[in-house]
Amino acid sequence: MTPEKDHRHGHRSRLRTRLLKAGREAFADYELLELLLTYAIPRKDTKELAKDLVGRFGSFAAVLDQPRERLLEVKDVGPQTVTFLGHWCPVAGRPLCSLITFCSRAA
Repeated sequence: MTPEKDHRHGHRSRLRTRLLKAGREAFADYELLELLLTYAIPRKDTKELAKDLVGRFGSFAAVLDQPRERLLEVKDVGPQTVTFLGHWCPVAGRPLCSLITFCSRAA
C-alpha cells in the first residue's frame, strides 16, 4: 500500500505559482501573509500563523502596521519575523508603503 501523500508537500511552490498566474487579487489577506511569512520562517507551516495574525489585527495591511512589540506578543512570532515584516514593505516598493504607515516607522 502506498502511503498517503502529505497535502502540505509543495504548498509553498503552489502559492508562488498561483501568485504569478492569478495575481494578488486572487488571494485572501491571510494567504498573502502566509506567502510572505514563508520567507521569514523557512521550515515551518505558516498558514495558521498567518490566519492568527490577520484574525487578531484585521487585515494584511494591519499586520504590517503593528508595532514590533505587538507582533512579538503573538505566539510563534519572533524577532527575525518581526524584522522581516518591518523591512519588507520599504523594499517592496513605495506604492504599497503609502498605504501602510508602519513603513515609515521601519525605515
